[in-house]
Order: sequence, then C-alpha cells, then structure tokens
Amino acid sequence: MELNYEDWKSESSRLNNIVDEKDEMLTKTIEGINKEKSLSIGSMGLVHEDVRTDERYTKACREFKIAFNEYRSFNGKSPKKYMQRSAKERREERIKKAKNNNQQ
Repeated sequence: MELNYEDWKSESSRLNNIVDEKDEMLTKTIEGINKEKSLSIGSMGLVHEDVRTDERYTKACREFKIAFNEYRSFNGKSPKKYMQRSAKERREERIKKAKNNNQQ
C-alpha cells in the first residue's frame, strides 16, 4: 500500500531526524574519544586509527549506518512524484526565506 503524500513526508522527516540524531551522537563520540586520548583531528579531517578501533566508536558508527541505510532504502522506494513535490516545496521555502531576509 502506498502512503499518501503527507504520511510519506512525515515518515521521511522522522527517518531524517533519526539520521541526524545518530550523526550527532557519532560526532560527539569521536570528540569525546579524541579528548580522552589527547588526540587531534588531522589536517584532512580523518578519524584517527585509535578512535576507529574504540568500541564506542564502532557502536556509534554501526548505529549511524543502520539509520542511514534505512533512510536510503525508504528514499529508493519513494514515489518520484513525492520526491519532486518535496524538492519543489523546499525550494519555494528557501526563496521565501531569502526574500524575507532581504526585506529586513
């Protein structure tokens, strides 16, 4: 059964929020381990080997990948017309915000 647009949009938003939450958790885990082990982020922004082998990092990374893959799968099965409508709405919202900022 295909979701109606509003239900699809709600589910998409829910999954996106979960991905954002897991991404933030992963970032905080990396920062915490770096601080704990007195490591610095390299000039290329790569995760240090000591961080990648830490159990907390692997757990946070695994949770992020699961959430991201669920969101990707959802988007892959989404009707094209919903994706196009959502993109159009976001574009219109950005234009509206830009006009409001220019008027102030």
